Amino acid sequence: AKEVYPSEWILRMCKEMEIPATLGSDSHKPWEVGRHFNVALDLMRKVGYRQIATFSSRKLELKGLNFQSSSARS
Repeated sequence: AKEVYPSEWILRMCKEMEIPATLGSDSHKPWEVGRHFNVALDLMRKVGYRQIATFSSRKLELKGLNFQSSSARS
């Protein structure tokens, strides 16, 4: 299923509290990794996120949400 966790209202509260967000995948098979990230990215944009949290050498890095959304795909 294309269920996103946390839900929209929780993600919106996190954004209002300026808590950075990242993506994770609850995949059970290697080919499912990142399968519905476009849905999560669309939700992040909807609630106002413009950056995504990543980590390099255990240090937080914020990167722009420059990924194509599912709504922009044909």
